[in-house]
Amino acid sequence: DTDGYSVHVSYSPVQSLFVFAEWGQDFGDLLDRNLVDLGVGVYIPLVSRVHWVTTAGAGWVDTDIAGVGEDDESWAFNAATGFRIRLCPKSELELAYEFSADGDDTFHGASAAILYNLTAQVQLTVRGHFSDDENGLGVGIRYNF
Repeated sequence: DTDGYSVHVSYSPVQSLFVFAEWGQDFGDLLDRNLVDLGVGVYIPLVSRVHWVTTAGAGWVDTDIAGVGEDDESWAFNAATGFRIRLCPKSELELAYEFSADGDDTFHGASAAILYNLTAQVQLTVRGHFSDDENGLGVGIRYNF
């Protein structure tokens, strides 16, 4: 299990399309990990409070596993699809399926997040991710240009 934090920025140049960048750090008893993710996403309103959201991007990961004594750096293709649901004017729920491919390895997982609007552009996030290999909980800040 890991804990961590992240900073996420996104920019939507046109309706239903956005680009994003994320930097994060996870840490736990057995591993420490730094990651950078860059990508593009689309969001499509299904009803007034529910959007379907899909993202794809490239991620760089630097992992240090306890007892191994060396860093493992790699690039991966990342994709996710799911829903963003407005719960009330200041909060949203995100539910997603996540996929990542790193060389010969593939990873499948799910994530859930609560986003709270501090301002019109800044959100506080609490996110959990769950997979066969690891589970994690993190907090972060999201800035939308």
